[in-house]
This record gives sequence, C-alpha cells and structure tokens, in this order.
Amino acid sequence: MIRSIQAGKRQRGGCSFNVFSDDELYDIHLATLEVLERTGAFFDSPEALEVLYDGGATIDKKNRIARIPPHLVDDAVRSSPPKLVLGGRHPDRDVVLENGRIAFSNFGGAVNLVDPYTGEVRRATKADLAASTLLVDCLEDLVLYKGALNASDVPQEVLRLNHAEAMLSNTTTDLRGLWKPGPDQENPRYGRRCGRRQRQAERTSYSDFQRLSGEPSPIDRKSV
Repeated sequence: MIRSIQAGKRQRGGCSFNVFSDDELYDIHLATLEVLERTGAFFDSPEALEVLYDGGATIDKKNRIARIPPHLVDDAVRSSPPKLVLGGRHPDRDVVLENGRIAFSNFGGAVNLVDPYTGEVRRATKADLAASTLLVDCLEDLVLYKGALNASDVPQEVLRLNHAEAMLSNTTTDLRGLWKPGPDQENPRYGRRCGRRQRQAERTSYSDFQRLSGEPSPIDRKSV
C-alpha cells in the first residue's frame, strides 16, 4: 500500500514554502463558494444534475448548470470520509488518499507524440498506448495512471475496448478513466452496429486473462 507525501504538513526539520497564509486560503474558499452559488458549474451528466437538485442545488437544465449553495458544499465536505483507498491492480500498488496526502499521475489524452526512435511527430497508436502505460508503471513516483494517449489505428466503435486492453495488460497501478458505456452505447441498435467489430477485437486483442495465466506481454518490460 502506498502513502505518498503530505502537502502542508508541519515538521521540525527541513524548510517550507507557503504561498498563501491561512487567512488568504480562507478568502479563496469564500470566493469559491460565491462562484458556485452565483455562477454555478457545468455538468454534462444528467444523473449528476439530478443528484445535485435532490441535494438543494438550483439547476438550469437547458445549459446544464448547477448553482450550488454554500451549505451544500459544507455538508459534502463534512460527510466525506477521512481516508480513501484506491485499489491498484496489485495490492502493493493500492493508494491511500487522506488529509493533505497527495498522489501523482501522468497527463492523459494526447493524440500525437514524438517517436522515441525517429524523433518524428506522429499520431499515437495502440502499441504506443501500451508502451506508455508500461513506462508509467515503472516510475515509482507516479502512483495513479490514466490513458496517456489516444490510439488512432483502431476502429472508433471499439476504441475504448482497445484502450482498456492496452492499459489493463501493462499496469499494476490504480487505473483512472476506464470507459463506462453511455445510454447511446447501451441501446440495441448500437450493439448491432458495432457488435461484429467488438467481437473481432475481443478475439484478436491480447487478453488480460492470458497475461494472468503466464503468457508473456507483447511489450517487453526490459525494452522500456
């Protein structure tokens, strides 16, 4: 289990660098509450808007804006658990989140990359995603992982399936951003339209279960 460093922790030794005083931080907090109440925040999820409405927020359904009163924010902070454990794909890579403790992750979602062998700027592929996943897995200070690249060489209908396969096969950390099908992907018409390609991808893609059973990974860890 991983417990990363704690930000703002008072210690006897060493030095500290405080950008804001406690009073200034409280002023920022009050200003944030004002923005949430007056301007609001955009939510692309109807479910999230419904939950906020049930909790007392004012909802602009047309623009998908939730205006959240201060008491709702304070109640949410008070009711949040003091500690959260994010499960890694191996127990040794579980990450503890608690007061002041920070955890580092990679940046995600790039569509282009600089080829490490030729220096060429090109579109990312599924193999690049698998290699970058394994690279991050080897960096001990990055304890969370989210897809670093978007593969351009797989059918869009099964893009998320291929992303999941590339990442799950090459990381032991907690994995952020695995895809949950939306309403349009769950309806029968969508299923019939992409079912053939999905079944083909499932047959031809490298299986996580095969890796667990002892078959070598398509990415050689020593080459990263």
